[in-house]
Amino acid sequence: MGCSRVAFANVNGDYIRLHKPHPKNIFKRYQIDEIIEALMERGLI
Repeated sequence: MGCSRVAFANVNGDYIRLHKPHPKNIFKRYQIDEIIEALMERGLI
């Protein structure tokens, strides 16, 4: 059985972990909001 989470990393090794989108490979709005919030907390946007 596959993993239900994915991790995105930048060159500094900083990770953002999210649930893997399914059944399609399209992020839902709340996942995009989590990504934006995580990037803002890290001062990347």
